[in-house]
Amino acid sequence: MAAIPPLPRAEPPFWGTALIDPLPLEELLDLINQHDLLIGWWRAKPKNASAAEWERLRQGIYLPILDRLKQTHRTSGVLTPRGVHGYFLCRPRGESLEVFIPTPQEGSSIAPPQRTPDAVLSFPRGREGTSVADYFATDHPSGLQVLPLQAVTVGPGATIACDALMAADDYTEYLYLHGLAVELAEAAAEWTHRRVRTQLRLPTAVGKRYSWGYPSCPSTEEQRIVERLLQTSRIGLELTAGAAWLPEQSTAAVVTLHPQARYWNR
Repeated sequence: MAAIPPLPRAEPPFWGTALIDPLPLEELLDLINQHDLLIGWWRAKPKNASAAEWERLRQGIYLPILDRLKQTHRTSGVLTPRGVHGYFLCRPRGESLEVFIPTPQEGSSIAPPQRTPDAVLSFPRGREGTSVADYFATDHPSGLQVLPLQAVTVGPGATIACDALMAADDYTEYLYLHGLAVELAEAAAEWTHRRVRTQLRLPTAVGKRYSWGYPSCPSTEEQRIVERLLQTSRIGLELTAGAAWLPEQSTAAVVTLHPQARYWNR
């Protein structure tokens, strides 16, 4: 494994958590990844379609459908995105991060807190030996780096509307709305990540956002720690017994600050 060089400690604008309620729906609609929506969720591209054929379908059929959905749900109340993010202190220990909810004094101190951590998050190493925890190495005298966490949701209205479409056997409209809601949740996560970068004065595209259930942090049970630290119930976001987020179109993430951070498969 190549050594991950330590970074200076970032300086957040506040310690603890802040609600973003509501998230700006119009901006999120503009951030939706059309490629992932049309091809990944709507399965809109025929398998053997040429580039020209696909562009005709995209422009003539699917983008008008997307525009219709956007126009309908700007004011329908079905999509009610909300978010919460926060800044904590963390200390890397092997494959784990010890997390501290800092007091104002601890946030400005060069000494580590003289107490046990408030939580521990685990990030197993990939095939090349890298753990997400490695990206939080710092040369700050305290040995502590800033840990940004975030959680967003599209709200319960999308699930209710999708269930109603399914009950009415309107599978096509269900497919369209469900895909839109999923991609809106991703847009909300991206919007919040951009806010974190701005608040920490990071260049565009520096650092990565890691959500649980993927190879870099596979255990969704770890989300219970995030649920507690961010107090996600304030935005109507809770975990099921199986550690899945409710409402369905929701996501949480840890944000790294390191320019060498990347994604990988196990």
